[in-house]
Amino acid sequence: MVSLYMGGGEINAFGELLESMGVDTITVSYMGLRRRIKHLDKVILADRFSADTKILLDSGCHSINSTPDRQHSDEELKQIAAEYDEFVERNLEALYAYTEFDALQLGREWIADRRRGGKQICVWHEEDGLEELETLCAEHDAVGVTGTALGDRDLTPILRRAADDTRLFGLGMTKPEQMGAIAWTGVTSTSWLSPVKFRDLIVWTGHELKRYPKKNRESGKRRHRTLFAQIGLDTDLIEEDDGTELLKLSIWSWVQQLAHINGTLSSAKIATIPADTPDAGNAENEGEGVAKQRTRVRIQEATTNTPTPRPKKQIPGMEVEEKDESYTDSGGTKRTRKLKLVKSTNSSFLQCSGCHMAGTCPEFDPGSDCAFEIPADAETPAERQAQMRYLINRQFRRTAFGLVTEEVGGGYPDSNVSREIGLYQKLLKTEHDMAQEGFSLTIKARQHAASQSAGAGVLSRIFGREPVEQEQRAELPPPVPQKSAEEQLGIMEAEVIEVEQDNAA
Repeated sequence: MVSLYMGGGEINAFGELLESMGVDTITVSYMGLRRRIKHLDKVILADRFSADTKILLDSGCHSINSTPDRQHSDEELKQIAAEYDEFVERNLEALYAYTEFDALQLGREWIADRRRGGKQICVWHEEDGLEELETLCAEHDAVGVTGTALGDRDLTPILRRAADDTRLFGLGMTKPEQMGAIAWTGVTSTSWLSPVKFRDLIVWTGHELKRYPKKNRESGKRRHRTLFAQIGLDTDLIEEDDGTELLKLSIWSWVQQLAHINGTLSSAKIATIPADTPDAGNAENEGEGVAKQRTRVRIQEATTNTPTPRPKKQIPGMEVEEKDESYTDSGGTKRTRKLKLVKSTNSSFLQCSGCHMAGTCPEFDPGSDCAFEIPADAETPAERQAQMRYLINRQFRRTAFGLVTEEVGGGYPDSNVSREIGLYQKLLKTEHDMAQEGFSLTIKARQHAASQSAGAGVLSRIFGREPVEQEQRAELPPPVPQKSAEEQLGIMEAEVIEVEQDNAA
């Protein structure tokens, strides 16, 4: 079961906020402390955090390794490493684990010579290669893999094998899918600080962790305003972009994401943010909290063994009908065969316990299947037209409600409403196209040049040779010279002479 060590604990305000939200796994960056506190020899982590909090100390060498230009000489880095060792020894009892001082500038041999086991986490880098990763996992109890080293590479098979005997730590993880792919002992992340670093919005929607970037943050606030109130946040402060309130939302969302990864998220209830001072009115009752964590069980047998066969069942939501069809085989004999036609039914795997509407559905019943059904099919044109009209009416109401919400919110143009308007227009066009009657025939043909010169063309083969022959017979004869035309038509050359008549005559 993975634990999420939220970063930023080197800053007092962030550490206090995390503990006030019930987070008991926190990451502290040594280099972050060093930049903020001059006299680290006086810092005692046990005095800064609760005794129940598990502290993972990160050396902070990622900030050194990710800088193209050297900020420190080798001697300076070795001095910082010595001071880091002293800090670790002084706070070792309060630490759950700590990463080695993995400054790549000092060389891999120097880093390897300082490995000592115990609570130390050896760090693997992408530049070390896969063979080094397997060696580290075989020789050391705890190994860390950075999120940047994972990148788009699929290290899942190697890490899953290693997780059976090695404590694996994901360092600097930002993607939930990376957190859930491996049986990590723990992962560190500062992504929960994104609302104050990048001015975005982090929300757990009930089935996924949604990030609204700065340009879409306002629409996210309006969309999830009801959720903010349900979990005990101050909606007015969120509207005002209060940093603390946005961080509370981010922490709550990441906790829900972690519970979802571990399979301990309760769908029936919404985990609320505790008040500052618990009392009889807001204290949680036993037996009504988030579901208990499931115990991880290791399968001893190899999963590649031949599975035990068992009777197959038809997938819910599908119905198969058999129909006889007559056909003629290649020998000209008429035969009959059975066709299996698939139809859709209202049954499905959907259950109340796993439904994302479990917290608000009026028919919620744990363990039961969905109480609702849609008794309609789309077999005939009339049925499809009626369903299209239903969708258009529903979409119109959604669009109209969105326009009203936009005005109530101050009239600021909402991109979500614009998309709803566009969808409504597409539905209208689709309905119009469905109502049009017409027929079109498209013929695509291709012929090699050799076959075209040897015989009839493609059109002749389709429509016959007669049109081509008629076209050839209809060709005009060659032009006739002017002299021959005059002789054939009997045209004679003549000169017109005007004759005057006598008036007396």
